Amino acid sequence: MDQAERLREIGIADSRIEIKPNPSPVSFPSGLRSLPLPDELQEGCGVILYSGNWGVAHDDNTFIEAYARYVAGSINPLKLWINANRSEGGPRRARTSRAGCSVFPIALVPLEQLPSLLIAADVHLVTLRDSFVGYVLPSKIHACIESGKRVLFIGSQASDCIDWPTLG
Repeated sequence: MDQAERLREIGIADSRIEIKPNPSPVSFPSGLRSLPLPDELQEGCGVILYSGNWGVAHDDNTFIEAYARYVAGSINPLKLWINANRSEGGPRRARTSRAGCSVFPIALVPLEQLPSLLIAADVHLVTLRDSFVGYVLPSKIHACIESGKRVLFIGSQASDCIDWPTLG
């Protein structure tokens, strides 16, 4: 379900609907260097990065449950690196830790450092609750895809995110 379908459901005529995707706020120039991984993330098989404002629209419960199972069944699991504001990232980080997963938070990086952060990860985590499908397109989806890294999307098959190109 996309935004146009949601608008039609509430009686907005097609003639009044114009969807304009917002382009990525960042670019990835050639020769861009990645941010260094924190010491805790240096060893291991890779890093899943969540970057942004992890709030009400995000399907964190599904991810935390799946990630806890993945970590419990793995010898050398991907580590979870969180670049989120403290008000939203803290409670989820605590729940993830209680589920037996190691979480490595960093302070939210400034926008000018975001491209270097995004290319430092092996996988990007993007989540969206079903009730937000058609209303919210995760703002970072463009930059995550443009980084050339894999994207793990947790959300509805009806989400606009499903239409993005797959990588790797």
